[in-house]
Amino acid sequence: MLQAATSLSEQNTKRVSPTGGRSYQNQNRSDAGARSSQKKNASSTGARSYQKGVTSEQRAASYLKRHGHVVVAQRYRNECGEIDIVSKKDSVLHIVEVKSRKSVFDARYSISPKQQTRISNAADAFVQSNDIEYDGIQMDAILLGGNDLVFIENAWYN
Repeated sequence: MLQAATSLSEQNTKRVSPTGGRSYQNQNRSDAGARSSQKKNASSTGARSYQKGVTSEQRAASYLKRHGHVVVAQRYRNECGEIDIVSKKDSVLHIVEVKSRKSVFDARYSISPKQQTRISNAADAFVQSNDIEYDGIQMDAILLGGNDLVFIENAWYN
């Protein structure tokens, strides 16, 4: 049977010392150690995810450069959101979202409509704050899965 979270929490925090009195001091020390360990694991997982993202974006930027794009910005952030890569080719400004998953199929479905809106808003802010001449703008995606790379032009419309 499922127990309420508070009762599970109470089971884990209440310890009875051999003398019969409650000992919270020792429990707090072990909880602090557990929390510290969880933070280390979370931060190392976050660091791995961050590094995977950087590596994926570098791989995507290299692909774009090999195919005639000039990379204007990478990992661009503003108050509206983040753009992985901004590139330009043949006077078209490309806003590129990079997704890396175990398979390209999984990566394709990881760009949500909400994320598309946030990227589009960030792109609008980017264009307004940078003096770049362009004739058109398009939202693209580069999907990475294992050794596969798929470039989708006009992945969604702004």
